[in-house]
Amino acid sequence: MKYVIWGSGIRGKRALHLLGREKIYAFIDLDADKVGKQCEEVMIYDAEIVEKNFQDCIYVITPWGHEEEIIKFLKNRGINRYIKMGDLQGSITKDNFLKGYTWDIPRDKCALYSIDLYNILLYEYLKKNVVKDVFLIPDEEANAELLEIISEEFCIMPKENVPSEIKIIVPSVQYKKVSEDFGNVESLTSILKRGMPVYNEELTKFKDIHKGKRCFIVATGPSLRIEDLEKLEEHKEITFSMNRIYNLFAKTKWRPDYYVIQDYKAIEDLSDEIANLNLPYKFVSYRPESYWKNPAAIESSIKFKLISEKYKEEMPNFSSDIARGIFEGYTVTYACLQIAVYMGFSEIYLIGVDFNYSADVYSAQNHFPGYQSGNKPVRLNEVRPDLVALAYKKAGLYGKKHGTEIYNATRGGKLEIFPRAEFDSLF
Repeated sequence: MKYVIWGSGIRGKRALHLLGREKIYAFIDLDADKVGKQCEEVMIYDAEIVEKNFQDCIYVITPWGHEEEIIKFLKNRGINRYIKMGDLQGSITKDNFLKGYTWDIPRDKCALYSIDLYNILLYEYLKKNVVKDVFLIPDEEANAELLEIISEEFCIMPKENVPSEIKIIVPSVQYKKVSEDFGNVESLTSILKRGMPVYNEELTKFKDIHKGKRCFIVATGPSLRIEDLEKLEEHKEITFSMNRIYNLFAKTKWRPDYYVIQDYKAIEDLSDEIANLNLPYKFVSYRPESYWKNPAAIESSIKFKLISEKYKEEMPNFSSDIARGIFEGYTVTYACLQIAVYMGFSEIYLIGVDFNYSADVYSAQNHFPGYQSGNKPVRLNEVRPDLVALAYKKAGLYGKKHGTEIYNATRGGKLEIFPRAEFDSLF
């Protein structure tokens, strides 16, 4: 099969690497500055030519958050040969596809629900390495035109023909719906979490090192006060912070014990600044790879695996072992919470978590004054308070179950998921 990749950004390039350049016919992109150029030796075309070209290709839709409008565009032109990227973890590459994972599933046969890029790649991997017979179960988005092409290389099992005993592996975002229709269902996330290999052995040394103590997670909201940072310093509290918090360092003696940053764009934009921060511990996501080519970064930072998985209504995963991975929650504060719980803190207090976002991600309403100052502005991602709220709910439930209480000691703000604590009363 040949593919056309819609979107030549980060996710589009990942799709190219995963499928292999020999299977990619072209890129489609709406960015006029990219059209007519090449991305990794593959030509980028304008979307308006799709009716005239690529008649036998499958379109892989990569821009996250824009899938439905792209699907509408294709359908209006009579094109139904499309698939989404699916619940594809950022850690997966073609050369290192699920390497080291163990698979606690039947070895005779299994089925993957929905046809997307992740399941196509997973089908090939399981068929080659784990399970004798693998099937794809089409969801309602798969039409006859797509199935005709896919069935040339993959075994398709219609929903009505699924036997009750077969194990069905479902993307986490669809688990609730699919489990109502079938009995023997498990989310791919739970299977992978169960079989996840250790990513960075160095992180195991942090297990329960602060058991029974309290800590403060200092976020970068507009309510953050220098005098509050000074109070944390005065009382020698254990603190976490994140991202561009260092823009306040000139105003205070306080420094976080643990610094965390996970966003690909931010790490890329701030690479030199982060690498040269003089802090006790810096937890930095494994991507982008360019950061880890800097000798200063390797020497001063601790690499963690960020597991990015889509979720809409259900809560995300919460890591029980940060050496294996830390789960995405659409805010770096969620990563800090996972690390803090792993360290054994019995009380965690949040400050500067205003949870009062402006739709304009660059608005001053979203960060403390001076956050974007410096050599250059940092690219910021779309704010998703609905998904952040689900992550916070998960953190509260997981923490309580494992002996950790999480409180919101932010001055004001709109975060009411955690119990409130008055910051000044804590001292």
